[in-house]
Amino acid sequence: MDLVVRRNRLPNEGLRKEAMKSSKDKPKKKIKNVVNDAVRGKFGKIYIPDQKVGETKFSDRSKGLKRGRREGKLKNMEEGSASKKQKESE
Repeated sequence: MDLVVRRNRLPNEGLRKEAMKSSKDKPKKKIKNVVNDAVRGKFGKIYIPDQKVGETKFSDRSKGLKRGRREGKLKNMEEGSASKKQKESE
């Protein structure tokens, strides 16, 4: 298969410009959620999805849980836990 360029002449410059002309009267496309105000200037709304806090998974090695265990352990030692009492000898 041989490809041959058969058109050697470029089109007329005026005709080319007319074909590529775009309308300047075309209205601008509205940008959503943006408002121009004389006092505040340009501002808009930003969409942020809701955070699903209840579905987050925490690792077992969180610092807050460890601190709570230590505090509970110290509290039990001060009060004297029921499971670690020594036997009274008679």
